[in-house]
Formats: sequence, C-alpha cells, structure tokens
Amino acid sequence: MKTMRNRKAIITAFLLLACMLIGVGYAAVTNVLDIQGSADVSQQQAEDEFNEDIYFTGAKAPDGAIVTSFLVYDEAGQYDTAKQDGKTYLYSANINSNNNDKAQFTIKNLENKDDLQTITYQIKNDSEHNAEVSLKTITNTNGSTQGNAVAGDFDFDFYFGTAGTKTATVAAGGTTEVTVVVKLRNQVTTAVSASFILELNATAE
Repeated sequence: MKTMRNRKAIITAFLLLACMLIGVGYAAVTNVLDIQGSADVSQQQAEDEFNEDIYFTGAKAPDGAIVTSFLVYDEAGQYDTAKQDGKTYLYSANINSNNNDKAQFTIKNLENKDDLQTITYQIKNDSEHNAEVSLKTITNTNGSTQGNAVAGDFDFDFYFGTAGTKTATVAAGGTTEVTVVVKLRNQVTTAVSASFILELNATAE
C-alpha cells in the first residue's frame, strides 16, 4: 500500500512538472511571437516614415523656379502657376498635394514623329539617412489619349543629372533632380494629348 502511494505521488509530481514545463514553453514561444510581431510592425512603420520623408518638392518651370504647379502657354516659355481660362497650354506639371511621392504632367498637341516634351522635378530627402532614389512607375493616367494615339505611341525616358543615370544617392537633408522625357513614337493625323503620373522609389543607405 505504501509503495502504491509513493508511485501515485511520483506520477502526480511528474504530471505537475510536465504541466509547468508546457506552460513555460508556451509563454516563451508566445513572447517570441510577440517580439517578432512587434519588430515586424516597427520595421514597417520605420519604412513608411522613411518613404514619407522622400518626396517631390516641385517641378522646374522654364525660368528655373521650383514650383508645385505650372502651365506653359507658348514656345517662349511663358507660364502661370494656375490655368488661365480660355488659354491653351502646351504642357503642365504639378505635385500631388495629398501624396507628394507622386507627380503628374500633361502634354498637349504632339503630332509629329519624335515630338517630345521634357520636364524636370526636384526631389527632397527629409530623412536622417542617405537615400537611393529612382522612379518606380511612369503611367498614362488616361489609359488612352485624345486624338488617335494610345499609350503605346509614347516613348519614356528619365535620368538623374546626366542621360542614362537611373538612380541618385541623396544625402540626408539634400535634394536632387530627375528629368523626364516623353516622345511621340509615330506620326499621327490629329494632335494628341496625354497625362502621366510619376512615382518615387527610395531605399535607405
């Protein structure tokens, strides 16, 4: 009888120890998961905040001024920062006021093969880190264009500083410029217009 009691006591102690070990193991795993989850969230927040600190400050108007919006009305480079009623403009550029990692430009009345328009934007790095920047997308916002041209009728190019340079390293607090070129690929029978959106891509260095 005494042996049976001892055996029961040992089994009971073993079960209690096993339960304690399982509880400790579960807490440890849960803690690891919590830490990993918090780390993932913090990393994502840091990336989001970093990306918000890399943005377009404006477009370079014909006289060299950096403005958030302009419309050019003639070949001489006369422009205004707001549309003038009743006047037709050649091209325009603006920064998205709600999301300034995007910029938009519109070209009008391209008709001949290799007609092109060039626009330069300024980019600011307001983060505490150096950043490598590039353009992620250049998209036609219309899907189709006025006249008889479609998105495929345009050739795109962009560069930082010199032709062929597709990325730029921007020091913390510094700026750089990116130039975008849109060219009409084919001759058309009716002058065409189209709008496009540029989107920034940035990584910390």
